[in-house]
Amino acid sequence: MALQPRLWPPRAASEAPARDSPTDIVAVNGYALNEVTTPNLRQTARKILRCKALVRMENGKIVTGRTLDISVGGLCLVLENSLPEKLLCEVRLEFFLDGKCTRIQSKTRVVSCICTNHTYRVGLQFLVIDPKQVDIISRIL
Repeated sequence: MALQPRLWPPRAASEAPARDSPTDIVAVNGYALNEVTTPNLRQTARKILRCKALVRMENGKIVTGRTLDISVGGLCLVLENSLPEKLLCEVRLEFFLDGKCTRIQSKTRVVSCICTNHTYRVGLQFLVIDPKQVDIISRIL
């Protein structure tokens, strides 16, 4: 699905219609200059999770970022650089759960990449994930 930018006519940010899907609005002096609406592609419940993430791409390059949220179907990361859609990569997270350091590692595919505030929100879908790690994610939810 393609992003649908709306550049003109300018509209007051407070007049933006309510939506069920995420919307990024760049506002200057109360007017929306750029509005991008993306469909909500998530099929499962998600929970806010803030931790460091390592993404290893097929070519071996490693990129670091931070998580925004997680579900049993995937997660959303904030990265400094964009990643192309359909890119296969491996992601690794470490965080504390019930007072213990917990690790999740899985093969993923990039399903979305949106530029926001000089960073990129990257949606990753889990492709292969261990049942024990699904249990850990379920405990977070």
